[in-house]
Amino acid sequence: MSISKKIFIISSVLLATVLFFMAIYNISFKKDKIPEASNNKTEETKNTGIAEKIGEKLSVSKREKIYQLANEAVISPVIDKSGEKIIYYNKLNGNVYQVSFDGENKVLVDDNNFIGLENVRWNFDKNKVISRFNSNGKIQYSAYDYELKKGYKLSEGIEYVAWNNLGDQIIYKYSDSKNGKRTINIANFDGSNWNKITDSASNSSWIAPVPQSSFVSYWNMPNAFEETALNIVSTVGGSVRKIFSGRFGADYLWSPNGTKSLVSSSDVKGGSKISLALINSNGGEYQNFNIPTFVSKCVWSKDDKTVYYALPSISSEGYVLPNDYMNKKVISKDTFWKLDIATGKTERVVDIGEIKDSYDATNLFLSPSEDALFFVNRTDGKLYGLSL
Repeated sequence: MSISKKIFIISSVLLATVLFFMAIYNISFKKDKIPEASNNKTEETKNTGIAEKIGEKLSVSKREKIYQLANEAVISPVIDKSGEKIIYYNKLNGNVYQVSFDGENKVLVDDNNFIGLENVRWNFDKNKVISRFNSNGKIQYSAYDYELKKGYKLSEGIEYVAWNNLGDQIIYKYSDSKNGKRTINIANFDGSNWNKITDSASNSSWIAPVPQSSFVSYWNMPNAFEETALNIVSTVGGSVRKIFSGRFGADYLWSPNGTKSLVSSSDVKGGSKISLALINSNGGEYQNFNIPTFVSKCVWSKDDKTVYYALPSISSEGYVLPNDYMNKKVISKDTFWKLDIATGKTERVVDIGEIKDSYDATNLFLSPSEDALFFVNRTDGKLYGLSL
């Protein structure tokens, strides 16, 4: 065999060997690389998803700390029975709307038009209401059952109404036009089967059931020139107990378990300063927090440990409080805080730099998870939310 032939054979063998190993290399490594490329795509998809989620969170975080939920003035907003929405009356026409906690998904619930509607009190199940109407200074209360779609006109002598703790009866102050006597009574929500609880000495009593009890509390309307006496009596009648007095222009807000109550009152008779304090269910253990706010600007947490409140800033001096505030002679510019009842420690819930507009907050209430505070702004009557 010639040398050239031997070289050709050896070269052919080497080439075949190289090609063989290259084929093996390509097959094995390409198979390995296919899942690697797939993994890269998966990671890219995952990263894109994360970016989208982050973007969503960023868009939420960019929303103002205090945000508007309704474009119109509202009456009596509350959390609905589902615990997932807010239901309220339109102040202009009395239509009922439902809106989510972020102000989206607004739905018309009832398009009944009401003229002169001033206030609405919802029962516990949010299926019945007691409404207060003002027609040229004449006050009239009515009841409405949303399940039965049926309304009832209540007695013209009724001057103030509250629901009992179960929300199946009303407790109200009644003034008899014939003899001038005033009484506090309990009745079915439509006004039937009424029974007298006690006489009322005041011509302007405010009423609130004592939570988780069979007692009802009542007191004379806050007036800086009068001492305000807090009384309690059983809803089935009996002796009346005056559990707290001695403060001028006082107003009260019971804690959810009824073991204590907030008190806001004027510093002196006819005074211009207001302060927030605490008493127990017997009117004792008075503790003054020296916080210049009204109980109408407060709301309790569910565990009775924390109070969220709006702190008013009233620039002009010479006002009589709470009278001039209640009569809307003075408008407040509020900041927002929380109070630890046990320690008395206060803390801002929103930095002052994040309060872009002027708010005079009232009708405060919390979301079920207590991660948002809602209120009505007296300045424009609209509903707002505050992220906690």
